[in-house]
Amino acid sequence: MGAILYTVVTSCLLLSTIAAPNHHGYQKIHVKAIQRSDGIQKINRHSHKSGAAQVPLVDFFKGTDLQWIGNVEIGSPPQTFSAVFDTGSPTFLIPSADCTPANGCAKDVSKFNPSRSRTFNLSSNTPFEFSFFTGGGVTPGNESQSGFLNTDRVSIGGLTVDNQEIGLVDSATPGFAPFLKHFQAVIGLGSAADLDGARNPILPALVAAGELLEPIVSFYIPPRSTGHAELTLGAIDHSKFVGDIHYIRPAVTDGLLASIWNVNFTNIFVNGRPTGVANFAVLDTGTSNIVAPSNDDAAAIYKHISIDIKLLNETGVFGIACERICELPATLDFEIEGRKYTIPSRDFNAGPIEGHPGMCQTVINGGDVGFWILGGSLLKHYYSTFNVETKVVGLAKAVEEL
Repeated sequence: MGAILYTVVTSCLLLSTIAAPNHHGYQKIHVKAIQRSDGIQKINRHSHKSGAAQVPLVDFFKGTDLQWIGNVEIGSPPQTFSAVFDTGSPTFLIPSADCTPANGCAKDVSKFNPSRSRTFNLSSNTPFEFSFFTGGGVTPGNESQSGFLNTDRVSIGGLTVDNQEIGLVDSATPGFAPFLKHFQAVIGLGSAADLDGARNPILPALVAAGELLEPIVSFYIPPRSTGHAELTLGAIDHSKFVGDIHYIRPAVTDGLLASIWNVNFTNIFVNGRPTGVANFAVLDTGTSNIVAPSNDDAAAIYKHISIDIKLLNETGVFGIACERICELPATLDFEIEGRKYTIPSRDFNAGPIEGHPGMCQTVINGGDVGFWILGGSLLKHYYSTFNVETKVVGLAKAVEEL
């Protein structure tokens, strides 16, 4: 659900899950709290309450390995929701009790009810509108949510921030309806406030509150056959990757894109052959596939694979006959700071396309933003860690058999 296209915004964010550190160690509640096992990096605490937590993630689109959800708690007493953890945005969105079926929230969707939280603060109540041009699922689409920014207590894995900015959604476009039954919150894990809205993203807030051992968030989102996907706040789980972590400097340090995780890449290779395509890209755990800056940019890569891969709709979906897609050699490598990061040929097929019988979606979608987005298709093969203070991204080969 890569969230990068802003339309009016004074944005919002939030997040959490369940497991609480105490002054003497870590108390396990529903998720595995970190007790500095051999897999977790040992780091000096910033304060007596600094901690780290691991949040289990579940593959939402069963069998695609492309989108993962976990739990989040908001308010006092806590209200628990399923959430997408999105490094492609600095905003937090949650449907409010005011979002009705007529406004895009089905009756059976879980919604945050501020009247049931004694820590909810209505003082801001700033309107926002936020758009997701990569849609709510594997197939891209232009969707948006709007509502008002307010504050409340938020916890992730028992790590808590008071007066955290959250966006209460009171209206959503129809395309969100099928997904809100599976996940309600979009938790932006951007590194800083953006120019158009989000003034208090959750990651910097956790750091400022002294809740994290280290100012980092890490992802292990492997293929479904491996399982055990997790988000780790405040630490690195060394048991989830092999070799060294390679750290990558940000490509953009000013403006809107500086609020999310971006890198330069110097080439895209198709089956080992360079295409000469270079640009910068956002690393986005909330986007399922790969998104090119435009349909033409996607087509320029596909011409190196098969002339039969065609643009199938206006949202940037490309595809080819399902009977042919498995035969195509289509290994993609993105060269970043001299190293290649690979999407193997077996992941080229993103599955059947609704409304196009016999056609299967290919892994690169067209966009309209001027840069690339590297989503789940790539990130599921790498352990990723994001440093809020340095803006540096680290990637290492993920363990794919546990």
